[in-house]
Amino acid sequence: MRTRLALAAVLSWFVAATLVGPGPAMAAPTAAAPAGRHYEDPRYADHAAVAVDGTLIQTEIDQFGTSPASSTAYAVRIDDGTLVPVSVTSELPANSRFRGELAITGHASKALKAKGLMPAAGRTIDEDTSAGSIALTAAAQGAALPVAEATVTAPAVAAAPTPQTHRAYVAKLTDQGSVDGSDAEIGAKVDDMLAYWTTESDGAITSFSRVGTIKAFDSTADIPASQGCGIRTPDTLWNQARLLFPGVDFSTPGNHLIVLLGDECGNAGPVGQAQVGTSIANGGMSMVTVDDTFKQVGVHELGHNFGLEHANLDTCPTPSVCEYYDLYSPMSLAVSGGAFEPPALGTLFRSELGLTDTVTTVSLPADSLLHTQAVALSPRSSADGTRGLLVTDPVTGTTYSVDLRSRTLRDADTFYGSGFTISDDLRYPLGVVIERQTTIAGTPNATYLMTHSFGGRDIGAFAAGEAFEPSAGLKVAVNALSSTSASVTVTVKRPTVASSAPTLSSTPKVGVLVTAIEGTWDSQAFNYQWRLDGVAIPGATQRTYKPTVAGKTLAVEVTGTRTGYLSATRTSSGTVVARGTFTTVLPTITGTPKVGYTLRAHHGIWSPTPTWRYRWYSNGSPISGATSSYYVVTKPRVGQRITVKVTGSKAYYVTASRTSARTSTVTR
Repeated sequence: MRTRLALAAVLSWFVAATLVGPGPAMAAPTAAAPAGRHYEDPRYADHAAVAVDGTLIQTEIDQFGTSPASSTAYAVRIDDGTLVPVSVTSELPANSRFRGELAITGHASKALKAKGLMPAAGRTIDEDTSAGSIALTAAAQGAALPVAEATVTAPAVAAAPTPQTHRAYVAKLTDQGSVDGSDAEIGAKVDDMLAYWTTESDGAITSFSRVGTIKAFDSTADIPASQGCGIRTPDTLWNQARLLFPGVDFSTPGNHLIVLLGDECGNAGPVGQAQVGTSIANGGMSMVTVDDTFKQVGVHELGHNFGLEHANLDTCPTPSVCEYYDLYSPMSLAVSGGAFEPPALGTLFRSELGLTDTVTTVSLPADSLLHTQAVALSPRSSADGTRGLLVTDPVTGTTYSVDLRSRTLRDADTFYGSGFTISDDLRYPLGVVIERQTTIAGTPNATYLMTHSFGGRDIGAFAAGEAFEPSAGLKVAVNALSSTSASVTVTVKRPTVASSAPTLSSTPKVGVLVTAIEGTWDSQAFNYQWRLDGVAIPGATQRTYKPTVAGKTLAVEVTGTRTGYLSATRTSSGTVVARGTFTTVLPTITGTPKVGYTLRAHHGIWSPTPTWRYRWYSNGSPISGATSSYYVVTKPRVGQRITVKVTGSKAYYVTASRTSARTSTVTR
């Protein structure tokens, strides 16, 4: 059996107007595969296949403009560095070790058939054979091969960053569209873009330099600019461009391949694409159209090289605005119509990369129910002072960052705070910016900007006098605000589950189920303990209870629990348990009503089973001494009719009696 791992994409929606940015968002990423996870797809069990070993490469495709779109693509980088596009069905860890078999379909199948080398159905060829090389070369032209089966081993967790140099090798596509400007002018733009990450890395990148000259090349794929110059099948362009730099291994930490495209290749706007890494130590490949958003897009794509995902909104104010719309972050969309600079990297992404500028972490001490802390924040763009807060909501477990965005220093020319707008529903003013972290299988993923509504618009920053309060356990209040500092007070607490006194569904009665009615709570789960005269009844811990003792006071104790909250316990009013009542049937008499014959009483089935007593009657009068379950008919009863009364009794039950129907007249 073999499993296919078909293409999964992540979409985003964007507005046009004065902005450029990525668009229709598809499925959210699924959890990362564990180490050594094996896949098989029966649909390809009988296909001819080529066996490959290599590294699974994930790439993010960001197309901005009037027809925005973003998606995720995959390739396997085999040992000689060639990228082979593959289709997969779920998000997988970037840079995973891949060992598997790719079904030979499409261009690969045609190429092998043309050479008479197509293997028989069900046969597997090796990547190192002549046939394997032809199949992979054909697939590398952009025809993704389905994964028939594979074992994917997740990469090791990235270590804390250590200072290292990074190098950029730059190529430009010349036969489809045009990269405007001289190489010197283009090189200066690239250098400026690289310098952003040197500054933002806090020394993790000691230098980020462009190596050698910009290499020009023509694409063998010949995909016209009107179709994006091959952006959606980037492996062909990267495979060509990497050969321009012989001896350079772009899987080596710190080595980056940047392919520049003419702005025509964006079709409706700028385009960026990049390999997704796992740490700021990584190198990787990227592709960027050169226009007035080049620095914004290039910084964004290098962020993907380092493992960063997108910066989004917590809510979508319109159906078309959500992903990429945290414009306080370089991992958002790029905005055209001005020489906007990418903003300084925010606290959450910095924390993800292991960068260590001054950040205060606020948390609830283990032995405390309430903690309040005042913090003076410097701007996120500053080089000193406390430049961010990290706080985890004790109720939800969500981690938030708190940054002051003042449009000063490194943020002086950003889009936020500029007065320009991209939507009637959104505003990006100066102020305290709060973002939340999402994770997939415990690994940090996208961030989300926390907005609040004011004047019918979603506002991206909090002003003095405003507060962010996502749950009963967290409040971030902005006390004062200026271009150089913000005073905020963070309150974290362990709230108690809200509750009301429970009641009983009915008056308790021996032998009858009574149910606890919890009342109004905000808990996620309940625990119960029934009590008699205030003493816990062993084992009585369900929502319902059937009393067994009358005359004592019954109450139920309810405890409500909720993750992140202190539990609450409330007890109902006590009610005296009434005696139980029997379920009865009429007794019957068997035997012949004739002198000397024996009549027998049958009590039938009562619930619960009582202790029985009998009393025989003749024409309604008790027969002296006739108190057993049978009666021998005597002469004085001739002409009379016999009945029997059955009485049941049991502790804590009301005694009950039932009388049978009369017999026929007694005869001699």
